[in-house]
Amino acid sequence: MARIFYIHWNKEEALEAVRALRRAGHTVGYHWSSGEEAWKMLKSRPPDVLVVSLERLPSHGRRVAAVTRESKKLRDLPIVFVGGEQEKVKAARAEFPQARFSSRSALLRTLHGLL
Repeated sequence: MARIFYIHWNKEEALEAVRALRRAGHTVGYHWSSGEEAWKMLKSRPPDVLVVSLERLPSHGRRVAAVTRESKKLRDLPIVFVGGEQEKVKAARAEFPQARFSSRSALLRTLHGLL
């Protein structure tokens, strides 16, 4: 199974998603902020895929993806955006056409197709 780093802007919602991913057999690191701690966690041991929630603070999610793309060590890391309002997802699709997009309910299927 894959090593996943999951970013969400609400701790309780993040933990709910992380538990589901772990039940499916994935190793999951996570954080619910975009602070320096999250960045250090991500860079210290790059995962197989970065999952970024667009459900809350979607501009923060897009910024995390942009910084990831700017990093030499992480620029080829697959990114999956999950959830979010249609207009926010549309903005992320325009900025990150190479990323995958998924609903929360289809995330495991999306990851399976990616990995």
